[in-house]
Amino acid sequence: MVDYALAGCTFCGECANACKTGSLSLMEFIGAEPWTVKAVITRHCVNFNGTVCQMCSAGCPFNAIKFRVHSGNMTLPEIDLEECNGCGDCYRSCPKLAIDIKQL
Repeated sequence: MVDYALAGCTFCGECANACKTGSLSLMEFIGAEPWTVKAVITRHCVNFNGTVCQMCSAGCPFNAIKFRVHSGNMTLPEIDLEECNGCGDCYRSCPKLAIDIKQL
């Protein structure tokens, strides 16, 4: 089980090595694409209220979160779904837990 509050997934395959039931196969990790979950910014993000925060972007090792200026000079996060692999590092770096990791 992945608990993003504790750590992001590095896709190292250790969960497959530790799995006693055989539900996870290490072969699934070798050369495979990461799972199909992605990060989604929710309305709880403080940037939607005019506060400037970029902790999620700083926590993303794949540079998948960019900030763009929108109407009213609000700087809002946008996730590049091609770059996001669902690792969850942005989730735990957000002080408001305003990021969901979900199947899109």
